[in-house]
Amino acid sequence: MTLTVTGDDLITKVRETAAAAPAFVYKHSECVNVERDSTGTLAGSCLIGKAVVALGIDPQAIFDRHNGDDAVTLMVTLGICHTRSEAAWLDRAQYEQDNGLGWGLAVKSADLFCPEIAGLSDAEQHALQAELVAARPR
Repeated sequence: MTLTVTGDDLITKVRETAAAAPAFVYKHSECVNVERDSTGTLAGSCLIGKAVVALGIDPQAIFDRHNGDDAVTLMVTLGICHTRSEAAWLDRAQYEQDNGLGWGLAVKSADLFCPEIAGLSDAEQHALQAELVAARPR
């Protein structure tokens, strides 16, 4: 059986992962897609890594060959079919995570960066922008 994952699938799983831990702030200075947990089992580490593993992609394959890859490189090397907008959204979410935003805000920033992915109206974009400005560390 072949596993087929799309950029839309990955965005949906990133949203679910962030919704489960919106205040979580990723502590690695650079993205690590998977790492060993306290039991020695490979598990997703960053927001993108957790989502990719949750979609059924083998964490060992990521660990062996793609562990430091950014979201776009990871999608290309894993054969995840995606649009430019999906790539930009995932790249933005990862960028914000890597720069200290909690996962919930990282997703909101990606939504603001690619409003066509989130289906945001102009009014929703303005409200989201105000929320992000107020929430960013100074």
